[in-house]
Amino acid sequence: MNVYGTLRLFRAFLPLLVESKAPKFVALGSPLGSVTGMEKRPMPAAAYGGSKALLHWYMRKISLEHTGITTLVVDPG
Repeated sequence: MNVYGTLRLFRAFLPLLVESKAPKFVALGSPLGSVTGMEKRPMPAAAYGGSKALLHWYMRKISLEHTGITTLVVDPG
């Protein structure tokens, strides 16, 4: 759900984002999705962390393919 739900939401809202004057699409990240900080978090969360890392990748890809839309991953931790 971390990835596919976000992608479905983006596709559903894309027509509205395109029409917006200052479109922004925000996803909820996690410290467990950090590739550079994984040694600091030895929790057994490979599936969850991997899905959050993939979410970061997709958000970056969306920003490159839809240059007029600001994308952002917020990290509550």
